Amino acid sequence: LDAPVEARSTPPARVYGNNLTFWYTSSKTWTLESGTYDIRGNLGFGIRDGVYTLDASVNNPTMIIGGSIKGGSYGGYTGYPLVKAGSGIWTVGGDIDFAGGNTDWQFEAGNSTFILNGTSAQTITSAGNSFNNLTIKNTSAEGVILADNLSVNGNLNLAADGSSNELQTM
Repeated sequence: LDAPVEARSTPPARVYGNNLTFWYTSSKTWTLESGTYDIRGNLGFGIRDGVYTLDASVNNPTMIIGGSIKGGSYGGYTGYPLVKAGSGIWTVGGDIDFAGGNTDWQFEAGNSTFILNGTSAQTITSAGNSFNNLTIKNTSAEGVILADNLSVNGNLNLAADGSSNELQTM
């Protein structure tokens, strides 16, 4: 497996066997490539000051994240991540925490679809951000926990056991 990767420049679309953390000391934009980013660990940010933009809206890659989406500024820093999801599909096996760090994240859902497919409890902390399309396919008894209010502007799909043949649209 890969060691955790700290991306100071835009990483290529490929399989990452561990965490992928976007890190820089001041404002920075990473425009993701087309293709598939298969991140077996967490997708995160190590932020100091400024806006850290992860832009998937240009090339609309497929994002597979085995762990959580998390991170933010800590200590005396005030920077925050801005995630532009584009129109790609984002599959997440862990938590989504847009409130990590000192300052809440900014999230632009675009026409994206997020799929939560964990096998244990997952928590969504939206911090006031809305999703476009959201599919819950969590197979655990605990399911998905909402830490705060959640808005979905497009389709909300729920599956009791994660199987596609029992998918219900609300």
